[in-house]
Amino acid sequence: MNETNLYDYVMHCLTTLRYTRKQVAEGSGVPFSTVCKVAQKSVREPSVHTIQAMADFFRREAANQAANQAEEQKEAA
Repeated sequence: MNETNLYDYVMHCLTTLRYTRKQVAEGSGVPFSTVCKVAQKSVREPSVHTIQAMADFFRREAANQAANQAEEQKEAA
């Protein structure tokens, strides 16, 4: 995924998923103030490392949710 797509992915996740900025900061290792600036689009060009860390957080969370759902379905069967 190139930088622009990664940025778009992070912005999509920030606006549509129900994670607080604090959760994103703690889960990604990105400072809270930076997460806020990225979410508010007050940083014109956030670093690739920042966006990558945030994208990794959202991907991990998605994988964890999928695993939890699979486990719940397995237990219900």
